[in-house]
Amino acid sequence: MPKKPQITEFSIRLNKVLDHFNIKAAGLAVKVECSSATISKILRSGRGIGRGLAESIHRHYGVSIEWLRFGKGEMLYAAKSEADTGMGDELAVLLEAAERVLKSNTHYAHSLAANIISFEKGLKSEQNHEQRIARLEKKDGSILKCDSVKKKDESC
Repeated sequence: MPKKPQITEFSIRLNKVLDHFNIKAAGLAVKVECSSATISKILRSGRGIGRGLAESIHRHYGVSIEWLRFGKGEMLYAAKSEADTGMGDELAVLLEAAERVLKSNTHYAHSLAANIISFEKGLKSEQNHEQRIARLEKKDGSILKCDSVKKKDESC
């Protein structure tokens, strides 16, 4: 006797993606570069998917990896989409991963937080430096703004 398809929460979520984007399993498979048999098997078995496939679906459709894999959060989040923010897909994935690490309360979270704070201080310092240069240029039009890398014969 053949096995009945097992409807799971994951199967329901993946079907929501297919419905939302009006695509079939075969179309999804082509887009994310896997076999249609793999997608069909995932839908029938109800088993979850790995991070790589979830990231590929995220890259192509903007679906939240956390929602897709674990049902957490919203399916789509406009705040992190490239169209709204100008950020690339890779950066959105990176931000999502950083958010997960920061919530983990491990030594990785503390290290990442320290690096983010250091990076933010560096940005503020660079912004302050640019503002100082702009003020000096307003006062004295003869001050030139130099690149950090100069050719041998150039001077500031």
